[in-house]
Amino acid sequence: QAAEAIFAKGLAYRDFTPAHAGDDNQSFSQGAWLEDGVLIREAGRLASIPGVLLHGRLDMSAPLDTAWELSRAWPAARLHVFENSGHLGGDATRDCLLDAFSRFAA
Repeated sequence: QAAEAIFAKGLAYRDFTPAHAGDDNQSFSQGAWLEDGVLIREAGRLASIPGVLLHGRLDMSAPLDTAWELSRAWPAARLHVFENSGHLGGDATRDCLLDAFSRFAA
């Protein structure tokens, strides 16, 4: 409901861009990223945990093949690819995310 409340107030993904950039900056400076390939290699540990993977096909910072590989390695995850979205998504991405929140909260 928290995400729903944010979007109900008329805020869009672009409103979160400065905060997102700050988060990335902090993560990079603290070495908070996983080593290359570890998430896909260890995805079997997530086998019983449901997940939703959202990916904008126009995302220039993260290739679709990574999301595809992760979805193959994580059987309980469902991959959604949004043809006309980039890294920040759009209305369809938001709707899918809110639907996933509702299903997981039920």
